[in-house]
Amino acid sequence: MRIGICDDLQKDRNHLMQLIGDYYAARGEQVELHEYESAEELLHHWQDGWLNYLFLDVYMGRTSGMDAARKIRETDPDCVIIFTTTSPDHAIDSYEVRATDYLLKPFGRAELESTLRWCEETVAAAPREIEVETEGQIRRIPCREIRYIEVYGKQCVIHTEGEEISVNRRLGELEAELEGEGFLRCHRSCLVNMSHILRPEERDFLLLDRTRIPIAVKSAAKLKQAFFEWSFQQTWTRK
Repeated sequence: MRIGICDDLQKDRNHLMQLIGDYYAARGEQVELHEYESAEELLHHWQDGWLNYLFLDVYMGRTSGMDAARKIRETDPDCVIIFTTTSPDHAIDSYEVRATDYLLKPFGRAELESTLRWCEETVAAAPREIEVETEGQIRRIPCREIRYIEVYGKQCVIHTEGEEISVNRRLGELEAELEGEGFLRCHRSCLVNMSHILRPEERDFLLLDRTRIPIAVKSAAKLKQAFFEWSFQQTWTRK
């Protein structure tokens, strides 16, 4: 387990390191802690997939924690981000970067341990898969790897993080099979995975990889609201 702590106050970094270290020591587990005193230092050393969890202060110097999180989310959708701050003012912004939790300073052992337990339960959840037939073979695709699905001619094309898979399936069938996995029918010919959305724009959803997915004009407000509600639920709901 590798955990990063980014805060411009040494005492706050020390506080977090002590609490996190005590939590894992009590469980007999090893943890590797990395501390950063600024968002600039964090981004300079950033490697996708390197950290499992990142505790990130919102209010820092030239680059805020929120700006750093946006930069990280451009390429890394998996790192668990937990904001630490003295104010809840940026709660809405935390939806955009898919923060897992939001710890208000000063927080104690109970709040920190509750957050770590929630992270473990969320990350440990087994990913669901869908089964499709393509080119005469049966494929099982993890739902979380699907960025979006679009209708192309008489087929559907499943766009994952590394390939495009054409299947003889109706979009409505795939939508029903993916129910509960965070997919949104944003257009009559497109289904998007909301966990891959960076932010909604005027006419599109902008994905983490900068792909633009069109939003049905007549339902734009409703679709954007559905995304914000889903983001809120992912950020704040406790199972």
